[in-house]
Amino acid sequence: MDKIVLRNLHFMAAHGVSEQEKSSLQPFRITIKLGVDLVAAAVSDDLAQTLDYSELYINVKKIVEGESFNLIETLAERIAQMSLQQSGVCKVKVEVEKTAAKVGDQEFSAAVVIERSSEIYV
Repeated sequence: MDKIVLRNLHFMAAHGVSEQEKSSLQPFRITIKLGVDLVAAAVSDDLAQTLDYSELYINVKKIVEGESFNLIETLAERIAQMSLQQSGVCKVKVEVEKTAAKVGDQEFSAAVVIERSSEIYV
């Protein structure tokens, strides 16, 4: 299976359970790996034969910076669902990292990684 990978997409968004998380922007880093067949694109050198990753980036940005979710798990799932709706995508792996998570005065990075295939959404 071929892959298209978008690494280290950076966004500022308000996701989390606490009021502070919902009211202030925090940094998020997203990585997406998409399972696709790239043979036709590689042979033809034609963008129409592959996934336009600039369009995918715009769609991810809308999800991340749009609605506020309590859980980064939900954010990752929404990105996965959208990705699987793209033409030719049969698998996706999404990593959502909240790079400035806090508990008390302790700051750290927290991430979730989910993998989905088009079969589970049929």
